[in-house]
Amino acid sequence: MVGDFAVGKTSLTQQFVNQIFSEQYLTTIGVKIDTKIVEVSDSQQCKLVVWDVAGRDSLTPLQTNYLMGASGFLLIVDGTRRESIDSVKFLIDSAKKKLPNVPFIILVNKCDLIEGWLFEEKDQLFFEKNAWKFLTTSAKTGENVETSFTSLVNAMLDQPV
Repeated sequence: MVGDFAVGKTSLTQQFVNQIFSEQYLTTIGVKIDTKIVEVSDSQQCKLVVWDVAGRDSLTPLQTNYLMGASGFLLIVDGTRRESIDSVKFLIDSAKKKLPNVPFIILVNKCDLIEGWLFEEKDQLFFEKNAWKFLTTSAKTGENVETSFTSLVNAMLDQPV
């Protein structure tokens, strides 16, 4: 899980792993690691290890050392913060330097906040033009959370080793 500060990385992880959401904001320092068994087919399970990497801001660069060895990543942006949406290309470029050939999915989080929603059709078209898979999510309601992680697992399993 990578992204700017306060985009909902920890909340998405907690919703996925424990089916809980908290309104309380807790800054991640370094990395927080969680695991969950994911059903990938009727007869197959996969243990997913989720690394929730501390958020990036203008004073703190993306901690790419935590990405080494990852099989895939979720890039989280806050659909209610324009600067978060605009940082996608920089974050993808930074992550891809460490992980050049792994799958990723962009999660545009906080879709439950309709009134402050800033993710526009031009953003969607930009993602599609670059062939970047994306989903809108809500850590609060759980919308597309399970789908996001399962889609990433399936993409990772389809990758040649």
